[in-house]
Amino acid sequence: MSAFRRTIAAAVAATVLALPAAAQSQVAVFGLVDAGLAVNKLAGSGARKVYVTSGSMTTSTFGVRGTESLGGGWNAYFEASPFFSLKTGAIVGGTNQQNLFGRSAFVGISSPVLGAIDIGRGNNPSFLPTLRFNAFGNSGGWGPLWHATYFNFTQYPSFAGVDGLIHDTAWDGQVHYTSPNLAGATVNLHYAPGEIAGRRGVANRGANILYQNGALGLAAYYQHTAVESSGGATADWYTRPFDAGAVRVPTNSATTSHFAGASYDFGPLKAFATWQRSRQEISHIRARTAQASVAIPARGGRVLAEVARTRYAGPAAAAETLLQEAAIGYDYPLSRRTDVYANYLRSRNSHARPDGYTAGAGIRHQF
Repeated sequence: MSAFRRTIAAAVAATVLALPAAAQSQVAVFGLVDAGLAVNKLAGSGARKVYVTSGSMTTSTFGVRGTESLGGGWNAYFEASPFFSLKTGAIVGGTNQQNLFGRSAFVGISSPVLGAIDIGRGNNPSFLPTLRFNAFGNSGGWGPLWHATYFNFTQYPSFAGVDGLIHDTAWDGQVHYTSPNLAGATVNLHYAPGEIAGRRGVANRGANILYQNGALGLAAYYQHTAVESSGGATADWYTRPFDAGAVRVPTNSATTSHFAGASYDFGPLKAFATWQRSRQEISHIRARTAQASVAIPARGGRVLAEVARTRYAGPAAAAETLLQEAAIGYDYPLSRRTDVYANYLRSRNSHARPDGYTAGAGIRHQF
């Protein structure tokens, strides 16, 4: 048994100790809705289109989550939630099937001393570091780092079918352990067996570490994806105005990725920087992405600016491909739960001229 699997097994064993009797429980409905209007022109194309966006700043979702106090600081918890489109009302997500709960579907147990462990469909190791270490957060429509990490770039002729660095933000059927806060650091361990008969070594595995000390934030992850997820919102075009193509991912194409990121809150602005690399085993395509961004308070809102450069290389390509995206925007809160935003994104591809762009505005509400 590998050291990683022994660690997961030890975490499971430590968490399923005998527990005190149940005390009380809470269940809540939660969600977020996001819609807007945009105009877009793909890189290398002269054609423009105007369209309604859904989930371009944050993918629209709703769900239910609950906790039950088990006494002695122990809690049981669960969550189930889908992505959906405000444009059509349809559930969003699923490359091979339509996932009702494509965002999350898990149950777990936690202790303030031992940490938390849950089982089901949940975020993979790349998700939290990517979300927290760029100015646009988890923006599927506007975030350059988000595009480079998760989204398919079918408009780049040398790399048709490349699915960013990583196919999805979540894994199916995983065991996920979160450590207690350790002097400002939190460790997450992820393991999802491939469930392929006769191939025990085929599995998704990885870990991340997130550190916060005052104004300084640091993060790193390792992720090996050997079996594709059944799909999240990245499998749907509603949040990808820059890409008119369909997702094409090689079946069980193993990808290994590494990431390091830092942030610092200077007061007048918060700055982010990340570096990541990934390699797909079937295509042998290698991708390296560097990203820098800032969030600047301005007139009650925030100015957001971000640039990411991804260099793709591999034997399947006639030449190296360089993708660069830059975004600038303004996000203004109308209340604690509602904000409006306006953004501009420009995309440059070394194999396609002229540049592409997307401009638009929208409203987002949380509940």
